[in-house]
Amino acid sequence: ARFNFEGLPIEIYAEDKCPLKQTAHKHLRIENRIIKLLGEEFKNKVIELKKKGVKTEPAFGILLELDEPYEDLLRWYDLSDFELLQKIKKEKTRR
Repeated sequence: ARFNFEGLPIEIYAEDKCPLKQTAHKHLRIENRIIKLLGEEFKNKVIELKKKGVKTEPAFGILLELDEPYEDLLRWYDLSDFELLQKIKKEKTRR
């Protein structure tokens, strides 16, 4: 469900499965890991894009140069930190 409340866009998303296995939860977890790995500067770039109206996954897609940010982030969910950094590096050099 999507709606605005006092000018703030709100989106509520739910799946019929254990919360820890839901897509939204997995996105939050992988995004948090990426922010921790890439640091404050990366986090601030995400925040700036969000202030401009870009949703979270597309913001990560822009910064990490992902073709399919929703799917790519989910595919990265089970990677180790080392593997995750390698994927990020590979995406950046692929372009």
